[in-house]
Amino acid sequence: MQDVYRVVDDRVRHNAMAAVQRLPLEPVHEVIIKPWRKKRSLAQNRLYWMWLRELRDHIEQATGQHYSDDDLHDYFREKFLDRRVVELGGDVVQVRKSTTRLTVAQFTEYLERIERYCLTELAEPLYLTRPDIYDEAMGR
Repeated sequence: MQDVYRVVDDRVRHNAMAAVQRLPLEPVHEVIIKPWRKKRSLAQNRLYWMWLRELRDHIEQATGQHYSDDDLHDYFREKFLDRRVVELGGDVVQVRKSTTRLTVAQFTEYLERIERYCLTELAEPLYLTRPDIYDEAMGR
């Protein structure tokens, strides 16, 4: 069993400390305290996949080329996200960051880069839809 506490007030802090005090010494437990970072929001996720479908349809209409939503997801991850080096047993590989690990602010920047790409990099520019959730997804 794993307990997670987001310390937002004294009550939660007290509950977290009480949970640690109740832990038996055997088996050994690990307690990790780190700043909480909100991951991308549901509005961002909905907007992202809507935009990928919209871009997929736009490319197909403009060029006749067919790409899946996942193809476009992989393309933008490769184009816009940083790599990190992972070494295992002397073997070194570069791994792209996952969009699911982006914070709200990082994902907002990622969405802005995709929107800019659609306006400036496509042979036939695409003005992506800005639905009701746009402002929420972009942190406005």
